[in-house]
Amino acid sequence: FTVTNLTKKVEGIPTVVAYVEDYNEGQLVEKEIAFYAQDDDGAVWYFGEHPEEYEDGEFVQAPTWIAGIDDAKPGIKVIADPSKQTQAMYQGWGPKVEWDDYGVLDAHQDQDCVTAGCFDDVYRYAESSDQEPGIYQLKSYAKGVGEIRTGARGGGDSQEDLQLKSKALLTGADLEKFDDLALAMEAHAYKISPAYKGTEKMQSIAAAVQEGAQ
Repeated sequence: FTVTNLTKKVEGIPTVVAYVEDYNEGQLVEKEIAFYAQDDDGAVWYFGEHPEEYEDGEFVQAPTWIAGIDDAKPGIKVIADPSKQTQAMYQGWGPKVEWDDYGVLDAHQDQDCVTAGCFDDVYRYAESSDQEPGIYQLKSYAKGVGEIRTGARGGGDSQEDLQLKSKALLTGADLEKFDDLALAMEAHAYKISPAYKGTEKMQSIAAAVQEGAQ
């Protein structure tokens, strides 16, 4: 999971672009570009994603949803003060591709230790979807870091047991590498995804800031 130096306007909101790759036994099974924004109160919103799924190295499908297109709506990933979350919240709404994930606060830990180290003040969310009632991914988030652990509850075919192995602040050529990967993926998205074709192109954060100042 890499936070790039790119931004993309979705419904007029400048979102930060994340580039994600998912591997299983050394083989790429999915990669995606995803769009996040933070409101004035500190909540992190999810504005959509373009995932590309692979089987045996071959592209299979891209269930894209983008807020404002095909009745899709943004949702909240994490509120500013998770201790105040008392009910489940949709993390987005993409009815055309049946994307309806939601999360509810499951537990608070004073500390959680994973491969990357020990983190204080960790909140664990139980995340599910309308398509999989009673089946949850348990995702633990550390302030200033993000997701550090993933577990499962309730069975299902996609149980995962993951933990943060390392984190790094990328600059220069290291960051540009992932910007280029995200831009290449967007170019492909414009070719294959009807939902994506109506969106504005990504640009560097520096260019977006300059454009906003004009």
